[in-house]
Amino acid sequence: MEKEISNQLTIIGAGIAGLSAGIYAQKRGFQCTIYEQHYLPGGNCTSWKRKGYLFEGGLHWLTGSRKDLPLYKEWVYLGAISPSTVIHNREAFISCIYDQQIISFYTNPERLRDHLLEISPVDEKVIRKLYKQIRRFSGIVMPIFDVPGVKLKERSSKLYLWKMLFTVLRLSPFGKISAKEYAKSFKHPAIRLMLEEVAGAENKASHMLTLLASVCSGDGGYPEGGSTEMAKRMATYFEKLGGKIYYSSNVEKIHLEQNKVCSITVNGKSVTASQLIVTNDTREAIDTLFETPLNEPWCHKMRQDTKPVICTFVSVGLKKDWSHLPSNFLIPLTESLSFGDFSYKSLFLNNYASYPNYAPSGCTALTCILFGDSYDYWKKAKDDGSYSEKKETLAEKFAHVLTTHFQLSRDEIEIIDIATPLTFERYCGTYHGSWMTIDQVGKKAAIYPIKPETISNLYFAGQRIMSPGGTPVALLTGRQAVQYLCKDNNIPF
Repeated sequence: MEKEISNQLTIIGAGIAGLSAGIYAQKRGFQCTIYEQHYLPGGNCTSWKRKGYLFEGGLHWLTGSRKDLPLYKEWVYLGAISPSTVIHNREAFISCIYDQQIISFYTNPERLRDHLLEISPVDEKVIRKLYKQIRRFSGIVMPIFDVPGVKLKERSSKLYLWKMLFTVLRLSPFGKISAKEYAKSFKHPAIRLMLEEVAGAENKASHMLTLLASVCSGDGGYPEGGSTEMAKRMATYFEKLGGKIYYSSNVEKIHLEQNKVCSITVNGKSVTASQLIVTNDTREAIDTLFETPLNEPWCHKMRQDTKPVICTFVSVGLKKDWSHLPSNFLIPLTESLSFGDFSYKSLFLNNYASYPNYAPSGCTALTCILFGDSYDYWKKAKDDGSYSEKKETLAEKFAHVLTTHFQLSRDEIEIIDIATPLTFERYCGTYHGSWMTIDQVGKKAAIYPIKPETISNLYFAGQRIMSPGGTPVALLTGRQAVQYLCKDNNIPF
């Protein structure tokens, strides 16, 4: 066993939560070691390359990319972005190609209103209502909360919280209906479809409205280089501060003695851990990382209530320039795309033709997320030996959709790569390969303890701690985990 060091901090996972925690802790005098099972940093915030194409697998917009927001200050503090980082803010956040017409949700609220009124005069009343809601909710920003009782070198300003309190109260009724229910009041099929899909049809309408309000206020930009470059910047900064990251290092077990973490098993070897932050998927960790599954009341609630976001992820390399098309758009299908028990009447395509270095010259990288809990379907296919065949079948069906709906030959589709929930499970170690949590309609957003009651030197962070998750939650929970650590060590954060 390694010798215990008093200021030693061990972190499981080099995703956004783990890197955030590591940087915050390293800056406060802790000596941090991160163990990451993958050979790259970022966790779910990831991309991959195939045949010269770069496929963005995680970050589609960054909450906190607008320079005057509290969250922007934190991203810069962590080295994720800097004032010189190029942020791409879309002219249209989402579009729909419907009846040979491009209909868009522009990020200028007045342009959005006028465009929709021109497209669908019959929806005038609800369009004007949507416009007012977007303007009203644009003042809602992601709050930065501090742990009660922690000593602070610099106290976060709470003035903006008081300013937006009344606005948040006016948003609460939209947490009782889904985005799909909200969209029903619109008659135009394309407008209805975009409202359903922009933040997920099952999610609360409040998420959809705050997302649209956020991007219409200048937030929600895309940092150049996307997921991989952002994670690399954070990892490089962490190591520059003196932290260590061990890649391809799978933490198999956490060992306890007298209700304290004493060590972890990494790639079969025992390593001392005097203070531990677990940032990989909490839903998975509470059942698999401990010799006996954790048995606190919140763990039972998490097991029972978590409704994971699961998808099959399709990446396409086209030998064609699609820069004339929107960067994010929906297409209603003439015939459904199906696999297993899943059927899709429309596709949401992310088009990276206008971004540099995502594809060879004159070519385009596309991605498409097929939402639905297909974990059991792909697991069964893996077990019975039909996994590769089913992936190939889906790839050909997807190619058929593209050639049917666009002026495209099969030969112009150079590559179709299918990532299943098993892919995400294998690389990221997440529960059933999920990467967010559905914030269920009519229920309060789930918030779980960062510090468990029964283990004194253990902390949790990551997207599963607060629903629905995402990069801001990863940052905030990593920050709060280190605040608890500072509080327990009686040092200022």
